[in-house]
Amino acid sequence: MRKEYYEMLVDVIKTASDSDPILKTAAVLENYVMATDAKRALRITTESPVKPDGLYQIAKVGKVYQLVASSEPGRYPDIERVMKIEARATLDIPCWATDTKTVRLDPDYFPGRLLTIFGKLQTMAEVIGVSTLNYAYLSVVAKKMFALANDSIRVEYVGPTYPLKLSCRNGRDTIEYIIMPMSF
Repeated sequence: MRKEYYEMLVDVIKTASDSDPILKTAAVLENYVMATDAKRALRITTESPVKPDGLYQIAKVGKVYQLVASSEPGRYPDIERVMKIEARATLDIPCWATDTKTVRLDPDYFPGRLLTIFGKLQTMAEVIGVSTLNYAYLSVVAKKMFALANDSIRVEYVGPTYPLKLSCRNGRDTIEYIIMPMSF
C-alpha cells in the first residue's frame, strides 16, 4: 500500500476519541482499508487485499508504514452505510498529470483548490449551504487527494445536514472520503 494511503489513514485515526479504542484502529475488509473518527470516514479500495480481514494499528518503522494486527475487541463501525449517499449535486474537478509523480489541477481550477469545491457547489442552480462542514478535515485529505488523483476528484453533496463525499481514483485503487457536518 502507498505511503500516502497510510498517512491519510493516520490523519483520521489520530483525531478519534480515546473513549472508543476501536476508532484508534484501521479496519481491513476484503479489498477495503478503512478508518473513521466518527466525524469523517476514509475508505481505500485496493486492487487486492492488503491483509486478512480484521483490525490493525498503523506502525511506522523508519520511513516504512505497516499494518500490525490489533488485539482490540469489538466491532468496527459500518462505514459502508455512510459511503452510500444519494447526491443532490455532483462536481468533478479535473486534474492533469505532468509526470508519473506529480498531479496538478487543471489550470481552470488552480487558484484556491478548496475554495473551488465550495464555490462550485454554491453557484449551482440553487445555493447549497456548506457552512456546517469542518474545513480543517476537508483541507487535510483534499490536499492528499489532489496529489494522488488520476484524472479528477468527484465531490458529492446531499445537503447541509448530510455528509460531503470526495472520491478519486489512483491507478486501480479508489479513495473515498466522507466528512460529516459539524451538527451531526
